[in-house]
Amino acid sequence: MHAGEGPSRHVFELRARRVLSQVRIVRFQYVDQPSFYLEEYRALRGEIVFTLDHIYNSEIIAALSVVAVYLWLSRNPRDDSFRILWFIPPVLLGAAAVHILILICRLSEMAAYLRTIEEAFRLANGSPGWEHYKLARPRVDTVDRAVATIGWVSSLVGSLIYSWQQYRRRGADPLAR
Repeated sequence: MHAGEGPSRHVFELRARRVLSQVRIVRFQYVDQPSFYLEEYRALRGEIVFTLDHIYNSEIIAALSVVAVYLWLSRNPRDDSFRILWFIPPVLLGAAAVHILILICRLSEMAAYLRTIEEAFRLANGSPGWEHYKLARPRVDTVDRAVATIGWVSSLVGSLIYSWQQYRRRGADPLAR
């Protein structure tokens, strides 16, 4: 015990060390590594399914939002000061695309980690696992990414063109001033 420290602090430190040492013993004594990795694998697969569902819902919500805004703007003509509202749909599409891209990057990280878990189990039972199976057949993912990219880019470009046309139609061309 150092000068200025009371006995209660010393007793507290001893109790804390004893509790921590018991926690470490319990943690390593009862954790079965294969079952831990199996549970972790199941949890990550569940998170991947949840994220894929979130991506699908984000796509649907973005499309419905764009249609709703365009319908509302075409049904409710405003004066020239509200023409900028025609650019809300391209902004919505851009934000949704960035959000989905972030989720896809997250999925890729989870898939890479799952491959490490699958590699450990592959040695035990010979099965490659889903992520290794997909890695050996990249054409499916490549086609999916290409179709999604073409769809998002064409939607965004089409929305920008339509918004620009409506913006110009509703008032004077701002570039001509």
